[in-house]
Amino acid sequence: MDATLPQDLVDLLSFAPAAAGPAGDAAEAIRRLGAPRTVLLMLVDASGRLLYAHGDAGAARSALARRLARRLFDRLARRPATIFGLRGSKRRYLAAAVRLPSGGDPDRPALIGCLVEDSEETGWLGGASGGAAEAGAPAASSPATGAVARAAALVAVACFSAAARVRLEAERLRTRAAQLEAQHNTLRASHSEALSAAIEEREARLRQQEEHVERLRAIMSMNQMILDSVGEGICGLDSEGRFTFVNPAASRMLGYAPEALIGVVAHELIHHSAEDGKPLERDRCDIWRTLRHGAVVHSMAGAFWRADGTSFPVEFSSAPIRDGPSIVGAVVGFRDVTERRMLEAQLRQAQKLESIGQLAAGIAHEINTPTQYLTDNAKFLVDAFRDLRPLLESCRRLGQIAPGDDEGRRPADEGSQSAGASSWPGDELTVLVETIAAEARAVDVPYLVGEIPRALEQSLEGLDRVAKIVRSMKEFSHPGGGQKQAVDLNHAIESTLTVSRNEWKYVAETVAQFDPDLPMVHCLPGEINQVILNLVINAAHAIGEKQRAAGSSDKGTITISTRRDGDWVEIRVADTGTGIPESIRAKVFDPFFTTKEVGRGTGQGLAIARSVVCDKHGGTIDFETEPGRGTTFVVRLPIGDDAPPCSQGAR
Repeated sequence: MDATLPQDLVDLLSFAPAAAGPAGDAAEAIRRLGAPRTVLLMLVDASGRLLYAHGDAGAARSALARRLARRLFDRLARRPATIFGLRGSKRRYLAAAVRLPSGGDPDRPALIGCLVEDSEETGWLGGASGGAAEAGAPAASSPATGAVARAAALVAVACFSAAARVRLEAERLRTRAAQLEAQHNTLRASHSEALSAAIEEREARLRQQEEHVERLRAIMSMNQMILDSVGEGICGLDSEGRFTFVNPAASRMLGYAPEALIGVVAHELIHHSAEDGKPLERDRCDIWRTLRHGAVVHSMAGAFWRADGTSFPVEFSSAPIRDGPSIVGAVVGFRDVTERRMLEAQLRQAQKLESIGQLAAGIAHEINTPTQYLTDNAKFLVDAFRDLRPLLESCRRLGQIAPGDDEGRRPADEGSQSAGASSWPGDELTVLVETIAAEARAVDVPYLVGEIPRALEQSLEGLDRVAKIVRSMKEFSHPGGGQKQAVDLNHAIESTLTVSRNEWKYVAETVAQFDPDLPMVHCLPGEINQVILNLVINAAHAIGEKQRAAGSSDKGTITISTRRDGDWVEIRVADTGTGIPESIRAKVFDPFFTTKEVGRGTGQGLAIARSVVCDKHGGTIDFETEPGRGTTFVVRLPIGDDAPPCSQGAR
């Protein structure tokens, strides 16, 4: 249907009074009866087709408009106007229609009709409420004229109402359009302001980002300068162990240009062999362990290989680089410890010599004792020889004249003497024999025969003792080489006990329980000797403290035992001293920690022992202690040259 109101609605106001005739006036009727509420206003063409409907919208009302339009069209076939009542379930309605001049145009409206609410108070149908009135041609005196007038008035009212609603709707639409335009202007203004604010905010954010980028660039530049200036080598590795970053210090120590390292597998280039040149499998590589298992490793005894094929000792650490739960690489930091190794070796030698210096008085005493009885025996032998010399001289002369001595025999006269007869006078021989007998009685030959061999044996024992002490000192103080060698630990411990004898012989007896089948152990002999010496001296001092505390002179016992335990050798040094209190057990291996008085201990003994056993040999050093009963230190060393991870603790 056409949504626009046709011009005929405007013309209806002039038509309605004419339809009412002289007796009726639509405007007066509207003023007198009041304007009912219009439910529906419609236009119908000459064929009864609904052209326009205005009122309460909806599908049901559209169908109602079509049915009502057809009914009104049929009732106006021979009449100029019609009006009739309709009753609903709750309300009463009036339907009215007026014929319109069509002028022969089939598309023009032929009638205009309406449906309004009615009530008994309004009385638009007068006394015939609920009835119907229809009219033919208008006549002033005809009763139908009133019906026509009422129908025309209803339609006029409907037109007025529709026009008012249209005006109100138009006004509402104009108001709404003004509101929308105002909102549009407001939105446009606010959009401009918001856009301007957004642009300013974006520019401010960009400025902040630029400042942040500048700060990041400055931080990166500072980090790069730090990495370039640091003395330690720093390398970055990806998950396959390839170089991703190398700082100048690392490049300098390894002898490679940085670009020659990037993308190369680190293990195959710089960590393929151990310090002694033996191949190092990847599975035993600490760096590879970091990449595969995420372990943080710190190694004190490693070696990296330079571009020229030489190696250098390093201390290095490796830590994983993680992206969430995944290991995407590792960072390796290392330093060349060649000079430090040399200084440590010199320091250990100095400490060893210091130990020997501290033991010098005791060693001198140990050498002095056999030297004294060597001197006494030598004096005895000199005196004995002086006493025996006349007797020996007489015996020599007797030998010259004795029968059967071809050298001392005089020429015999041919035929005058028998074979074997002496040419010396008998009285001279007799005198010589008597002289020998007298001299023998004077020097007490039986005594000398018994004492001289004993003096010689004691002298040999003393010489052996001195030689053993000197040999032990030489073995103990010898710096040795930088490489491990096969060592007889039983013999090394014996040498250490010999050197330290004066430290323990006044307070303890030593008991050696050596495993006779103990194999040779690959170790650094000089440093292991130092470990045993420190443990023995500590044991002697602990026993001495116990004696002084108890006011007793009873000697304690230091027991040193060795045994094999699979691929390990175990050395146990047990004493019957005071034991270690619970409060200091965690500190005994700390450098410079000591419970001894000033001048007797430096606190370095057990720290050196732990460093030698754990860091140098990959072994373990533990202790078992019971206050008042003694302490046992347990040193475990690998028999072979392979060193597993070290550990330390107390049981």
